[in-house]
Order: sequence, then structure tokens, then C-alpha cells
Amino acid sequence: MGVLDANAQQQEQREVHLSSGVSSMIKETWLESKKIWQIAGLSIFSHLAMFSMTVITQSFAGHLGDLSLTVCVANELGAGNAKGAKFATIVSLLISLVVGLFLAGIHYSAQLHTAEFFQGIWAGMISETVVQTLRFDNNTRYGLQAKKAKIHITKEAAST
Repeated sequence: MGVLDANAQQQEQREVHLSSGVSSMIKETWLESKKIWQIAGLSIFSHLAMFSMTVITQSFAGHLGDLSLTVCVANELGAGNAKGAKFATIVSLLISLVVGLFLAGIHYSAQLHTAEFFQGIWAGMISETVVQTLRFDNNTRYGLQAKKAKIHITKEAAST
């Protein structure tokens, strides 16, 4: 009988150990799931924010994408309107700046989770956008570009 009791006790201990193993596995799975959702939640939020920014940009810019903005600037230059081309360029660059600031705000609000990964990236990107905007605006002679485009268009129209 002693051997049967010992076997029964060992079987009971195995069952207790297995049940505690299952409960610890469930706890571990729950903890890992919470960690994954902390990361995935930020990703989902950033996608929703990006979609929201697209909707806002489309409502203010009249459904303009990169190609449309380029065509807008080219049309203004072709019409000989230097001020219109400059305005279209400034609008497209300011939209980029607003989007960059918005994304920087998202990053700043999520800084507790992602600070190690993105140290200094947003400040560098925004400052580079400002520098490129100023440099591009100072180096482009819109009046000269408008005259060249108008001459080119008149030559093309005369040859056809």
C-alpha cells in the first residue's frame, strides 16, 4: 500500500505542478500581450493620426498630393505668375512643416515608450525642413523662372 500511496502522491504533485504551470503560462501570456499592445497601440494611434492629417490636409489643400502641388507650381510658372508660384511653393512647404510638427507632437506625447529609439530625430528633421525652405526660397528666382516658362510655352504653342 505504501507504494500505491507514494505513486498517488507523485501523480497528485504532477497535476498540481501542471496546473500551476498552466496558470503561470496564462499569466505570462497576459503580461506579454499587455507589452505588445503598448507598442501596437502606439502604431495604431500613429496610423489613425496619419489618416486624420491626410483628411485635414485634403480639406484645406483641395485634395492636392505631391504631384498636384508640383503641377500647381508649374502652372503658375507657365502662366508667368511668379507670385502665384512662390505662394504655391510656400503652401506646400508649410503643409509639410505642419505635418512634421504634428508628428513631433505625437512623438513627444509617446516619449515614455520610444525615447531611446528616436533621440533627436524629430528636431533634426524639422530644423532641416526649415533650413531647406529658407534656402530654397532664397535661391529660387521666381520672376526669371516665370519668364523662361512663358517663353517656352509660347515657342511650343507657335510650333504646333
